[in-house]
Amino acid sequence: MTAKESSLELDAIDWRLLDLLRENARLTFAELGRQVHLSLAAVAERVRKLEEHGIISGYHVALNAHRLDLTVQAFLRVTSTKENCARVVALAQTLPEVREAFRVTGSESYLLKVYTVSIAHLEELIDQFLAVADVTTSLILSTPVQKPALERITEMAYSSKETC
Repeated sequence: MTAKESSLELDAIDWRLLDLLRENARLTFAELGRQVHLSLAAVAERVRKLEEHGIISGYHVALNAHRLDLTVQAFLRVTSTKENCARVVALAQTLPEVREAFRVTGSESYLLKVYTVSIAHLEELIDQFLAVADVTTSLILSTPVQKPALERITEMAYSSKETC
């Protein structure tokens, strides 16, 4: 089913359901209903609407990269000519090491987040991209802020900006 064109107005209960499902997507409708004080049928209807409108786009398992020996994580900043952009994207799509690819503004064309098992493995991956574009690499040392799922963001969040 495709997402509906019109937006869905979310209320506090919808946001609470999204928070609960973000924390544990395996919660039953009955458990969700207990936590938001709605019937199973009412919760099922709300979740169905959230899915229909594309707000909930899927349910996923979160894997721990380090436990899978994917201990070298990096960003590849790829600068490509207009003619080679399609080749960069095609290559990125075929490589399991590329976990996310972003088309970006600035001097680079793409920002790729990659996971590898070793520096040698990373070097082999970089070499594949160097065949079609220029690459600059940044190793990820740590992830001090990690928010794997979207949460409610409001203008109020920006009212107290701090700078480094």
